[in-house]
Amino acid sequence: MGIEMSDSSKKNGKLISLRSLSLLFSSASLSEAFIPQSLLVGEQKHWQCPKPTFSGASIEDLQIAFRDSIARAVGDNQKVAVAVSGGIDSCAVLKEVSKLCSNEKQCFAIVGNLRDDANVDCLDVASQLIKNLNIKCTIVSVEEHEASREVMWHPSGPNLCAIPLMTRAIAERAIDCGAEILLTGEGADGLFGAPKYLLPITLGKLKLRKSGTLFRDIYSVGWKPLALELLSGISLLLPKKLQTQIYWSTNLPESCSVYVPEIINPKLHPYIQDWTSRWIAERVNFHLGNTSNWAAADAIDAIFPDEPYPPSGSIAEYNPFQDAHVFEVAMSLPLEERYNESFQKAYHRQKAMVVELLGREAVSILPPGKQFFRKAFNRMEDSRPVDSTICEKVGLFVTKPNIPYDESCASILIRHHIRAVETWLKGAIDRGYSVVG
Repeated sequence: MGIEMSDSSKKNGKLISLRSLSLLFSSASLSEAFIPQSLLVGEQKHWQCPKPTFSGASIEDLQIAFRDSIARAVGDNQKVAVAVSGGIDSCAVLKEVSKLCSNEKQCFAIVGNLRDDANVDCLDVASQLIKNLNIKCTIVSVEEHEASREVMWHPSGPNLCAIPLMTRAIAERAIDCGAEILLTGEGADGLFGAPKYLLPITLGKLKLRKSGTLFRDIYSVGWKPLALELLSGISLLLPKKLQTQIYWSTNLPESCSVYVPEIINPKLHPYIQDWTSRWIAERVNFHLGNTSNWAAADAIDAIFPDEPYPPSGSIAEYNPFQDAHVFEVAMSLPLEERYNESFQKAYHRQKAMVVELLGREAVSILPPGKQFFRKAFNRMEDSRPVDSTICEKVGLFVTKPNIPYDESCASILIRHHIRAVETWLKGAIDRGYSVVG
Protein backbone atom coordinates (compact mmCIF):
# COMPACT_ATOMS: atom_id res chain seq x y z
CA MET A 1 0.00 0.00 0.00
CA GLY A 2 1.08 3.60 -0.52
CA ILE A 3 2.49 5.57 -3.41
CA GLU A 4 6.05 5.55 -4.68
CA MET A 5 8.45 7.55 -2.52
CA SER A 6 10.29 10.40 -4.17
CA ASP A 7 14.10 10.51 -3.76
CA SER A 8 13.82 13.75 -1.77
CA SER A 9 11.30 12.28 0.68
CA LYS A 10 13.58 9.28 1.28
CA LYS A 11 16.58 11.52 1.84
CA ASN A 12 14.83 14.02 4.11
CA GLY A 13 12.75 11.50 6.03
CA LYS A 14 9.51 13.09 4.87
CA LEU A 15 7.42 9.96 5.26
CA ILE A 16 3.81 9.70 6.37
CA SER A 17 2.51 6.50 7.94
CA LEU A 18 -0.60 5.20 6.21
CA ARG A 19 -1.59 3.20 9.27
CA SER A 20 -1.37 6.25 11.52
CA LEU A 21 -3.35 8.22 8.96
CA SER A 22 -6.08 5.58 8.97
CA LEU A 23 -6.66 6.09 12.71
CA LEU A 24 -8.21 9.47 11.90
CA PHE A 25 -11.23 7.40 10.82
CA SER A 26 -11.44 5.36 14.01
CA SER A 27 -14.61 5.83 16.03
CA ALA A 28 -12.58 7.57 18.75
CA SER A 29 -11.05 10.15 16.41
CA LEU A 30 -14.32 10.77 14.58
CA SER A 31 -16.25 11.40 17.78
CA GLU A 32 -13.57 13.31 19.71
CA ALA A 33 -11.72 15.10 16.87
CA PHE A 34 -8.10 14.34 17.71
CA ILE A 35 -5.08 12.88 15.94
CA PRO A 36 -4.37 9.52 17.65
CA GLN A 37 -0.76 9.00 16.53
CA SER A 38 2.01 11.05 14.99
CA LEU A 39 1.52 10.87 11.25
CA LEU A 40 5.22 11.13 10.45
CA VAL A 41 7.34 7.98 10.35
CA GLY A 42 9.90 7.93 13.14
CA GLU A 43 7.96 10.26 15.43
CA GLN A 44 5.80 9.18 18.35
CA LYS A 45 2.96 10.76 20.26
CA HIS A 46 2.47 9.80 23.89
CA TRP A 47 -0.91 10.37 25.50
CA GLN A 48 -1.01 10.97 29.23
CA CYS A 49 -4.39 11.49 30.86
CA PRO A 50 -4.39 14.19 33.58
CA LYS A 51 -4.88 13.14 37.20
CA PRO A 52 -6.66 16.09 38.80
CA THR A 53 -7.32 16.43 42.49
CA PHE A 54 -10.49 18.56 42.22
CA SER A 55 -9.51 20.12 45.53
CA GLY A 56 -7.29 22.83 46.95
CA ALA A 57 -8.04 25.74 44.59
CA SER A 58 -10.56 28.57 44.72
CA ILE A 59 -12.37 30.76 42.21
CA GLU A 60 -9.98 33.58 43.14
CA ASP A 61 -7.00 31.36 42.25
CA LEU A 62 -8.58 30.68 38.88
CA GLN A 63 -9.22 34.36 38.18
CA ILE A 64 -5.58 35.20 38.94
CA ALA A 65 -4.25 32.37 36.75
CA PHE A 66 -6.53 33.39 33.87
CA ARG A 67 -5.51 37.05 34.01
CA ASP A 68 -1.83 36.18 34.30
CA SER A 69 -2.00 33.89 31.27
CA ILE A 70 -3.53 36.63 29.14
CA ALA A 71 -1.03 39.19 30.40
CA ARG A 72 1.81 36.90 29.33
CA ALA A 73 0.25 36.44 25.90
CA VAL A 74 -0.30 40.16 25.33
CA GLY A 75 3.21 40.99 26.58
CA ASP A 76 4.82 43.73 24.50
CA ASN A 77 2.54 43.24 21.51
CA GLN A 78 1.08 46.54 20.41
CA LYS A 79 -1.87 45.16 18.47
CA VAL A 80 -3.80 42.20 19.84
CA ALA A 81 -6.78 40.42 18.28
CA VAL A 82 -9.37 38.16 19.88
CA ALA A 83 -11.60 35.78 17.92
CA VAL A 84 -15.09 36.53 19.22
CA SER A 85 -18.27 34.57 18.60
CA GLY A 86 -20.65 36.42 20.88
CA GLY A 87 -20.43 33.71 23.53
CA ILE A 88 -19.27 34.37 27.07
CA ASP A 89 -16.04 32.36 26.73
CA SER A 90 -14.47 34.54 24.05
CA CYS A 91 -15.88 37.69 25.68
CA ALA A 92 -14.14 36.77 28.94
CA VAL A 93 -10.87 36.68 27.01
CA LEU A 94 -11.68 39.92 25.16
CA LYS A 95 -12.51 41.76 28.38
CA GLU A 96 -9.13 40.93 29.93
CA VAL A 97 -7.23 41.80 26.75
CA SER A 98 -9.04 45.12 26.53
CA LYS A 99 -7.98 46.00 30.08
CA LEU A 100 -4.35 45.46 29.11
CA CYS A 101 -4.53 47.57 25.97
CA SER A 102 -3.78 51.15 26.96
CA ASN A 103 -3.65 54.13 24.64
CA GLU A 104 -0.47 52.73 23.11
CA LYS A 105 -2.03 49.34 22.36
CA GLN A 106 -4.96 48.35 20.20
CA CYS A 107 -7.47 45.58 20.83
CA PHE A 108 -9.45 44.07 17.98
CA ALA A 109 -12.52 41.85 18.31
CA ILE A 110 -12.60 39.70 15.16
CA VAL A 111 -16.14 38.38 14.77
CA GLY A 112 -16.84 35.49 12.42
CA ASN A 113 -20.32 36.61 11.43
CA LEU A 114 -22.08 33.27 11.18
CA ARG A 115 -25.83 32.97 11.61
CA ASP A 116 -26.80 30.64 14.43
CA ASP A 117 -29.57 28.05 14.33
CA ALA A 118 -32.03 30.65 15.67
CA ASN A 119 -31.17 32.88 12.65
CA VAL A 120 -29.33 35.43 14.78
CA ASP A 121 -26.07 36.90 13.46
CA CYS A 122 -22.97 36.57 15.65
CA LEU A 123 -22.09 40.19 14.92
CA ASP A 124 -25.33 41.43 16.47
CA VAL A 125 -24.87 39.30 19.60
CA ALA A 126 -21.18 40.14 19.99
CA SER A 127 -21.63 43.87 19.38
CA GLN A 128 -24.40 44.12 21.96
CA LEU A 129 -22.46 42.12 24.54
CA ILE A 130 -19.29 44.18 24.00
CA LYS A 131 -21.34 47.34 24.46
CA ASN A 132 -23.08 46.01 27.58
CA LEU A 133 -19.77 44.96 29.15
CA ASN A 134 -18.22 48.32 28.24
CA ILE A 135 -15.28 46.64 26.51
CA LYS A 136 -13.04 49.08 24.66
CA CYS A 137 -12.04 47.52 21.34
CA THR A 138 -12.38 47.78 17.58
CA ILE A 139 -14.96 45.36 16.20
CA VAL A 140 -14.07 43.81 12.84
CA SER A 141 -16.47 41.45 11.06
CA VAL A 142 -15.65 38.52 8.78
CA GLU A 143 -18.64 37.55 6.64
CA GLU A 144 -19.39 33.97 5.70
CA HIS A 145 -18.80 34.54 1.99
CA GLU A 146 -15.29 35.84 2.76
CA ALA A 147 -14.27 32.52 4.30
CA SER A 148 -12.87 30.55 1.36
CA ARG A 149 -9.24 29.62 2.15
CA GLU A 150 -8.27 26.35 3.78
CA VAL A 151 -6.34 26.44 7.04
CA MET A 152 -2.57 26.70 6.85
CA TRP A 153 -0.74 23.39 6.45
CA HIS A 154 1.09 22.09 9.52
CA PRO A 155 3.30 18.99 9.85
CA SER A 156 1.49 17.80 13.00
CA GLY A 157 -1.54 16.84 10.92
CA PRO A 158 -4.95 17.95 9.69
CA ASN A 159 -6.75 20.78 11.46
CA LEU A 160 -9.98 19.15 12.66
CA CYS A 161 -11.64 22.34 13.93
CA ALA A 162 -15.38 22.60 13.24
CA ILE A 163 -15.37 25.42 10.67
CA PRO A 164 -11.83 25.64 9.24
CA LEU A 165 -12.63 28.13 6.48
CA MET A 166 -13.91 30.67 9.00
CA THR A 167 -11.04 30.14 11.44
CA ARG A 168 -8.57 30.81 8.61
CA ALA A 169 -10.51 33.91 7.55
CA ILE A 170 -10.47 35.23 11.14
CA ALA A 171 -6.70 34.68 11.35
CA GLU A 172 -6.16 36.49 8.05
CA ARG A 173 -8.37 39.41 9.12
CA ALA A 174 -6.37 39.73 12.34
CA ILE A 175 -3.22 40.01 10.22
CA ASP A 176 -4.91 42.63 8.04
CA CYS A 177 -5.53 44.65 11.22
CA GLY A 178 -1.83 44.52 12.01
CA ALA A 179 -2.30 42.26 15.03
CA GLU A 180 0.72 40.33 16.25
CA ILE A 181 -1.18 37.64 18.14
CA LEU A 182 -4.68 36.16 18.02
CA LEU A 183 -6.34 34.91 21.21
CA THR A 184 -9.32 32.55 21.24
CA GLY A 185 -11.81 31.15 23.75
CA GLU A 186 -11.61 27.53 22.64
CA GLY A 187 -11.79 24.76 25.22
CA ALA A 188 -13.73 26.55 27.95
CA ASP A 189 -16.76 24.26 27.79
CA GLY A 190 -14.76 21.15 28.63
CA LEU A 191 -12.48 22.71 31.23
CA PHE A 192 -14.84 25.15 32.95
CA GLY A 193 -18.32 23.72 32.35
CA ALA A 194 -20.20 21.86 35.06
CA PRO A 195 -19.86 18.11 34.44
CA LYS A 196 -22.74 15.71 34.44
CA TYR A 197 -23.49 13.53 37.46
CA LEU A 198 -22.94 16.28 40.05
CA LEU A 199 -26.18 15.59 41.91
CA PRO A 200 -24.87 12.67 44.02
CA ILE A 201 -21.88 14.82 45.03
CA THR A 202 -23.93 17.83 46.11
CA LEU A 203 -26.36 15.60 47.99
CA GLY A 204 -23.50 13.75 49.65
CA LYS A 205 -22.07 17.07 50.89
CA LEU A 206 -25.55 18.12 52.11
CA LYS A 207 -25.64 21.14 49.82
CA LEU A 208 -29.41 21.03 49.69
CA ARG A 209 -30.11 24.35 47.95
CA LYS A 210 -27.58 23.58 45.24
CA SER A 211 -28.98 20.06 44.92
CA GLY A 212 -32.54 21.32 44.57
CA THR A 213 -31.68 23.81 41.84
CA LEU A 214 -29.52 21.26 40.05
CA PHE A 215 -32.35 18.70 40.22
CA ARG A 216 -34.74 21.18 38.57
CA ASP A 217 -32.21 22.02 35.84
CA ILE A 218 -31.68 18.35 35.05
CA TYR A 219 -35.38 17.55 35.14
CA SER A 220 -36.13 20.45 32.75
CA VAL A 221 -34.04 18.65 30.12
CA GLY A 222 -35.92 15.37 30.52
CA TRP A 223 -36.26 12.16 32.45
CA LYS A 224 -33.30 10.42 30.84
CA PRO A 225 -30.60 12.81 32.18
CA LEU A 226 -32.21 12.63 35.61
CA ALA A 227 -32.26 8.83 35.49
CA LEU A 228 -28.56 8.83 34.59
CA GLU A 229 -27.80 11.11 37.54
CA LEU A 230 -29.57 8.66 39.83
CA LEU A 231 -27.75 5.75 38.20
CA SER A 232 -24.42 7.47 38.82
CA GLY A 233 -25.29 7.63 42.51
CA ILE A 234 -26.46 4.02 42.71
CA SER A 235 -23.30 2.88 40.91
CA LEU A 236 -21.23 4.04 43.89
CA LEU A 237 -22.57 0.97 45.70
CA LEU A 238 -21.26 -1.37 43.01
CA PRO A 239 -17.77 -2.88 42.61
CA LYS A 240 -15.42 -0.32 41.08
CA LYS A 241 -14.85 -2.26 37.84
CA LEU A 242 -18.57 -2.65 37.17
CA GLN A 243 -19.17 0.99 38.09
CA THR A 244 -16.55 2.10 35.56
CA GLN A 245 -17.83 -0.18 32.79
CA ILE A 246 -21.38 1.11 33.23
CA TYR A 247 -20.14 4.71 33.19
CA TRP A 248 -18.16 4.24 29.98
CA SER A 249 -20.91 2.46 28.04
CA THR A 250 -23.50 4.97 29.26
CA ASN A 251 -21.57 8.21 28.94
CA LEU A 252 -19.54 7.57 25.77
CA PRO A 253 -21.39 4.92 23.75
CA GLU A 254 -19.99 6.22 20.45
CA SER A 255 -16.46 5.68 21.76
CA CYS A 256 -17.20 2.07 22.70
CA SER A 257 -17.51 1.06 19.07
CA VAL A 258 -14.65 -0.34 17.00
CA TYR A 259 -16.64 0.43 13.82
CA VAL A 260 -14.58 1.35 10.76
CA PRO A 261 -16.21 3.26 7.86
CA GLU A 262 -16.65 1.17 4.71
CA ILE A 263 -14.67 3.68 2.67
CA ILE A 264 -11.45 2.64 4.44
CA ASN A 265 -9.23 0.11 2.68
CA PRO A 266 -10.19 -3.31 4.16
CA LYS A 267 -6.49 -4.09 4.70
CA LEU A 268 -6.40 -1.33 7.30
CA HIS A 269 -9.51 -2.43 9.22
CA PRO A 270 -7.73 -4.85 11.61
CA TYR A 271 -5.17 -2.20 12.59
CA ILE A 272 -7.85 0.41 13.30
CA GLN A 273 -9.99 -2.05 15.25
CA ASP A 274 -7.04 -3.27 17.31
CA TRP A 275 -5.92 0.26 18.16
CA THR A 276 -9.48 1.30 19.06
CA SER A 277 -9.93 -1.70 21.36
CA ARG A 278 -6.67 -0.87 23.15
CA TRP A 279 -7.61 2.83 23.40
CA ILE A 280 -10.94 1.96 25.02
CA ALA A 281 -9.30 -0.48 27.42
CA GLU A 282 -6.69 2.10 28.45
CA ARG A 283 -9.32 4.76 29.09
CA VAL A 284 -11.48 2.39 31.14
CA ASN A 285 -8.45 1.22 33.14
CA PHE A 286 -7.46 4.82 33.82
CA HIS A 287 -10.87 5.59 35.30
CA LEU A 288 -10.76 2.36 37.23
CA GLY A 289 -7.64 3.47 39.03
CA ASN A 290 -7.99 7.26 39.14
CA THR A 291 -11.60 8.46 39.41
CA SER A 292 -13.90 7.96 42.36
CA ASN A 293 -17.23 8.92 40.77
CA TRP A 294 -18.92 9.55 37.44
CA ALA A 295 -18.69 13.36 37.74
CA ALA A 296 -14.90 13.24 38.04
CA ALA A 297 -14.70 10.82 35.12
CA ASP A 298 -16.92 13.05 32.97
CA ALA A 299 -14.87 16.14 33.83
CA ILE A 300 -11.70 14.36 32.68
CA ASP A 301 -13.31 12.97 29.53
CA ALA A 302 -14.47 16.49 28.66
CA ILE A 303 -10.86 17.63 28.29
CA PHE A 304 -9.07 14.45 27.22
CA PRO A 305 -7.98 13.93 24.56
CA ASP A 306 -8.11 17.63 23.75
CA GLU A 307 -4.99 18.89 22.01
CA PRO A 308 -4.80 22.41 20.57
CA TYR A 309 -5.52 22.62 16.86
CA PRO A 310 -2.61 23.66 14.64
CA PRO A 311 -2.54 27.40 13.79
CA SER A 312 -5.16 28.34 11.22
CA GLY A 313 -3.06 31.08 9.63
CA SER A 314 0.36 32.66 9.82
CA ILE A 315 -0.37 34.71 12.95
CA ALA A 316 0.61 33.42 16.39
CA GLU A 317 -2.40 31.97 18.22
CA TYR A 318 -2.96 31.55 21.94
CA ASN A 319 -5.77 30.05 23.96
CA PRO A 320 -5.77 30.98 27.67
CA PHE A 321 -8.19 28.16 28.48
CA GLN A 322 -5.48 25.71 27.41
CA ASP A 323 -2.71 27.44 29.36
CA ALA A 324 -0.90 24.90 31.55
CA HIS A 325 -1.33 26.86 34.79
CA VAL A 326 -4.96 27.75 34.11
CA PHE A 327 -5.56 24.08 33.40
CA GLU A 328 -3.87 23.03 36.63
CA VAL A 329 -5.88 25.46 38.78
CA ALA A 330 -9.17 24.64 37.08
CA MET A 331 -8.65 20.93 37.68
CA SER A 332 -7.89 21.66 41.36
CA LEU A 333 -11.21 23.40 41.91
CA PRO A 334 -13.91 21.29 43.63
CA LEU A 335 -16.29 20.03 40.95
CA GLU A 336 -19.40 21.37 42.66
CA GLU A 337 -17.94 24.90 42.37
CA ARG A 338 -18.44 24.72 38.61
CA TYR A 339 -22.17 25.00 39.26
CA ASN A 340 -23.57 28.10 40.98
CA GLU A 341 -27.19 27.85 42.05
CA SER A 342 -27.45 31.58 42.78
CA PHE A 343 -27.58 32.62 39.11
CA GLN A 344 -31.00 33.09 37.54
CA LYS A 345 -30.40 31.32 34.23
CA ALA A 346 -29.61 27.61 33.94
CA TYR A 347 -26.94 28.37 31.33
CA HIS A 348 -25.15 30.73 33.72
CA ARG A 349 -25.39 28.20 36.52
CA GLN A 350 -23.71 25.60 34.30
CA LYS A 351 -21.04 28.11 33.17
CA ALA A 352 -20.44 29.57 36.62
CA MET A 353 -16.64 29.59 36.36
CA VAL A 354 -16.66 31.67 33.17
CA VAL A 355 -19.29 34.01 34.61
CA GLU A 356 -16.97 34.55 37.58
CA LEU A 357 -14.19 35.56 35.18
CA LEU A 358 -16.47 38.24 33.73
CA GLY A 359 -17.62 39.30 37.19
CA ARG A 360 -20.90 38.51 38.92
CA GLU A 361 -22.11 42.04 38.25
CA ALA A 362 -22.16 41.18 34.54
CA VAL A 363 -24.50 38.20 34.82
CA SER A 364 -27.66 40.21 34.12
CA ILE A 365 -26.37 41.34 30.72
CA LEU A 366 -24.93 38.03 29.50
CA PRO A 367 -26.62 35.95 26.78
CA PRO A 368 -29.23 33.67 28.38
CA GLY A 369 -28.11 30.58 26.48
CA LYS A 370 -25.55 29.01 24.21
CA GLN A 371 -25.60 29.63 20.46
CA PHE A 372 -25.62 26.63 18.14
CA PHE A 373 -24.30 26.62 14.58
CA ARG A 374 -25.25 23.27 13.10
CA LYS A 375 -26.84 24.91 10.04
CA ALA A 376 -23.84 27.15 9.45
CA PHE A 377 -21.49 24.20 9.93
CA ASN A 378 -23.39 22.09 7.39
CA ARG A 379 -23.67 24.99 4.95
CA MET A 380 -19.95 25.79 5.03
CA GLU A 381 -18.98 22.12 4.94
CA ASP A 382 -21.21 21.52 1.93
CA SER A 383 -19.55 24.44 0.14
CA ARG A 384 -16.33 22.39 0.12
CA PRO A 385 -16.15 19.48 -2.32
CA VAL A 386 -15.74 16.00 -0.86
CA ASP A 387 -12.71 15.09 -2.91
CA SER A 388 -10.87 11.89 -2.00
CA THR A 389 -8.47 11.58 -4.94
CA ILE A 390 -5.28 11.56 -2.88
CA CYS A 391 -6.78 9.38 -0.14
CA GLU A 392 -7.57 6.79 -2.83
CA LYS A 393 -4.17 7.12 -4.49
CA VAL A 394 -2.21 6.47 -1.30
CA GLY A 395 -4.33 3.43 -0.43
CA LEU A 396 -6.29 4.91 2.49
CA PHE A 397 -9.66 4.52 0.77
CA VAL A 398 -11.00 1.85 -1.51
CA THR A 399 -11.17 2.81 -5.17
CA LYS A 400 -14.09 5.16 -5.84
CA PRO A 401 -15.52 4.95 -2.31
CA ASN A 402 -19.20 5.44 -1.67
CA ILE A 403 -18.83 8.47 0.55
CA PRO A 404 -21.82 8.72 2.93
CA TYR A 405 -23.92 11.77 2.21
CA ASP A 406 -26.80 12.25 4.59
CA GLU A 407 -27.49 14.39 7.64
CA SER A 408 -26.63 11.78 10.26
CA CYS A 409 -23.95 12.81 12.74
CA ALA A 410 -21.67 9.94 11.68
CA SER A 411 -21.94 10.85 8.00
CA ILE A 412 -21.21 14.53 8.67
CA LEU A 413 -18.15 13.69 10.78
CA ILE A 414 -16.79 11.30 8.14
CA ARG A 415 -17.12 13.93 5.40
CA HIS A 416 -15.50 16.51 7.67
CA HIS A 417 -12.50 14.24 8.29
CA ILE A 418 -12.23 13.35 4.59
CA ARG A 419 -11.96 17.02 3.67
CA ALA A 420 -9.42 17.70 6.42
CA VAL A 421 -7.25 14.69 5.56
CA GLU A 422 -7.40 15.25 1.79
CA THR A 423 -6.46 18.92 2.21
CA TRP A 424 -3.58 18.04 4.53
CA LEU A 425 -2.27 15.29 2.25
CA LYS A 426 -2.27 17.65 -0.71
CA GLY A 427 -0.18 20.13 1.26
CA ALA A 428 2.15 17.38 2.45
CA ILE A 429 2.77 15.97 -1.03
CA ASP A 430 3.35 19.49 -2.39
CA ARG A 431 6.08 19.80 0.27
CA GLY A 432 7.83 16.58 -0.76
CA TYR A 433 6.25 14.10 1.66
CA SER A 434 5.29 10.57 0.63
CA VAL A 435 2.88 8.09 2.18
CA VAL A 436 4.14 4.61 3.06
CA GLY A 437 2.23 1.58 4.29
